[in-house]
Amino acid sequence: EISLFKITPDIDDGEIISTERFELTPTDNIQTSHIKCASVLARSVFAIFQNPIVMENGKKQSGIVSYFPKRTPEDGFIDWNMSVLSIHNQIRALTDPYPNSRTVIDKSTVLIKRSVPIHCDIKYTPGLVVDVDILSDRSLLIAGKDGLLLIEDFHIKDRDFQIFPGSMCQSRSIKDTAGIIIERFKKEFPGKNINQSLINFWRGCGVQSF
Repeated sequence: EISLFKITPDIDDGEIISTERFELTPTDNIQTSHIKCASVLARSVFAIFQNPIVMENGKKQSGIVSYFPKRTPEDGFIDWNMSVLSIHNQIRALTDPYPNSRTVIDKSTVLIKRSVPIHCDIKYTPGLVVDVDILSDRSLLIAGKDGLLLIEDFHIKDRDFQIFPGSMCQSRSIKDTAGIIIERFKKEFPGKNINQSLINFWRGCGVQSF
């Protein structure tokens, strides 16, 4: 959902003028969701210009007030012990124009932009680079806990660094990342509630710091 609401002194608590929904699918990422959002937003704004009286009929917001905490690029490090689907979802949620999911291989930071989860019974140590350039000159095959992840697009900050099969990606625990985000949120917004859907996701990953 995306809503237009009146600006007030507090955070996002003005009367809602209009709300529209759009579908997110497994093939969407943060870039395509921005495109869908912009299209719906333009349609909503145009409708209000055509009928400005709706500005006077806003509805007061109801329900439990909660917020999504802000993220930093450092929050994007991957926990390779998660399922390949969870890692893939993190990658598509943080692709361009966001700062990207990332991992460290031999002290070099690798920004991961596009992936395909491969569910299979082949078992490797999570984070192991199983193969390099198997389909093109820009692909990696990395192991997760329940399959493989085909990395179709990535960027290495150190241009002279090369990745070889057998390299290991450093894993950043989702529990540690969530703990950092939660503590930062509590300091910056004392007394505010984190959105329940995010809490439920973290609890599913074994995070209990609430």
